[in-house]
Formats: sequence, structure tokens, C-alpha cells
Amino acid sequence: WHYDGGTGIPNSSRLRSGDPDLIYPGEEIVVPHTGPAPPEELQPTILVSASSLTFVTTEAGGNPASQNLEITNSGGGTLDWTLETSAPNPQISANAVSGSAPSTVSVGVTAGGLARGTYSGSLTISADDATNSPIVVSVTLVVSPPRTAVEDSPELGALVNVTARN
Repeated sequence: WHYDGGTGIPNSSRLRSGDPDLIYPGEEIVVPHTGPAPPEELQPTILVSASSLTFVTTEAGGNPASQNLEITNSGGGTLDWTLETSAPNPQISANAVSGSAPSTVSVGVTAGGLARGTYSGSLTISADDATNSPIVVSVTLVVSPPRTAVEDSPELGALVNVTARN
């Protein structure tokens, strides 16, 4: 603040320094900030579209379709992330292992050679400055027995089980 010169007569409508003397033209006045503190810069916060991904296939049925995982920043600043997959079964793949939010990552699993059962793994998404790093997304692969169908076979004169091949 700068005093505008005015009359030099102190009154309640003019700024005054802590000194009881008058404020003179050109005098600098420092006014301490007494209000609330300025807001702190918000840190990035990792937000993912799903806390778990589940894939289903049958024995010898091939790999299930990939699924998308959205990675966004629900905080402030910039979110630069990295992604790691667990191994070995199910073998999890992702089309990106690092990036900046917002991002879409395609996640897949390899089911080849796995017997029927349930397999668990995970994706770990990390960011250096994020308030909630790391985030773990569970990945489950369910391998079920091959589908079977019952058909009427007039040639054999009976019902027969037919195993479906995917």
C-alpha cells in the first residue's frame, strides 16, 4: 500500500503504520495477512474405473476378451503413473505400463494351458506424488470345464453327450 499524499492528518479512514506518528507521502506500509491461509496446491490422486477385473473362459477355450481400465486423476496437478502386473498365473498383459492421466489401459489374460479353476493376480498402479499410491486392482481368471450338450442321435438310437469346442 502507498499513502496517497492527502492532508497528512491522521483519521480513521486513512491507513496508519504501527507508529503513532503520521504517515508521510511515499511511505511504504506492510499490511500483514490475517485471513485464511491460501489453499495448498492439491496433489494428484489415482482413481481407477474398477477395483477388480474378472475374466471367464473354458478349458481349451482360448483367451477371454480384454477389458478396459480407466486411470484418472481426482486430485490436482499432473498424474504420471506406472503399472506393474503380477505373475505367473494368470499371465496378465496391459497395452501400456506408464502414462499420464486420463488414460485407458486394455488389460488381458492368457489362459492357455490352464486347468479348470480360479486364478488370481493383480495390477499395481503407482504415481510418485499421488496421495493414495499405490492402487492395487485384483485380476481373477475363472477357467470352467468345457460346455457339453446333449443331442438326440437317431443313427445311434439314443442321447449322446457332445463336448463343445470353442
